[in-house]
Amino acid sequence: MKKVFLILILFWSSSAFSQARIGNGGNETAIDFLRSAHQMLSIFGNELKTFPELKKHNLSKVLEETSILVSTTPLHVELRGKIQEVTAINFQNPKTIIIHEARWKNIKLDAVKEALALHELLSLIGIEKTGSYYISKNYLVKNGIHCVDDLCEEQVRQNSDEVFCRFQNNWYPNSETNKFRFLCKGKKSEFTVYCDLWKDPVEFEGNKINALGGVWAPRDKKGGMLNYTYPDVGGKYCTYQDVADE
Repeated sequence: MKKVFLILILFWSSSAFSQARIGNGGNETAIDFLRSAHQMLSIFGNELKTFPELKKHNLSKVLEETSILVSTTPLHVELRGKIQEVTAINFQNPKTIIIHEARWKNIKLDAVKEALALHELLSLIGIEKTGSYYISKNYLVKNGIHCVDDLCEEQVRQNSDEVFCRFQNNWYPNSETNKFRFLCKGKKSEFTVYCDLWKDPVEFEGNKINALGGVWAPRDKKGGMLNYTYPDVGGKYCTYQDVADE
């Protein structure tokens, strides 16, 4: 569990928090956190099972048992003797995650929110901790996001002009095209591209894909590159396609 200033929390008024549990209404930030956690588990749950540390853990159950609170007061943790502001903290008894509302809303990319939700769940079961993100960072890499420190909350906000494409796990290719659909979003545009990922397969819920997402780089009028791997490896060429062609 993160080292936090418990004394500050003890003096916080209960009115400083809003709460949401799974299946109930509540603060929109708490609901957005739950949405991010569910989305992460739906598209990364099978791969999480490949980590030996998680074989005895059910993250969906952990999420169900956890209360989500939202704070208007900044949250801080101690890391290597220094105090730093963070987006979320957690406590194990009872299982509770507290989110700083303003910092959470400043995160522009869904993948970063989802990685943060994963980190908090992993921290609750003692797998990750502040300064250690070796599993949750893997989720970012598969979304084409690479950062030096933490989980890219600040860095991605500075580079928000980039267009990111996310794998649409609720849609699968027909037998004719064998192409998977990615939704791409930027500040000024939103569009869909279709990528043939069968050549470099990774098993994913019965289908073979090798990317959850990545940074989009236009190449020509027909499509461009989805850069979801490290720069020295490259990316995947994808094409634009009209919805009517699906």
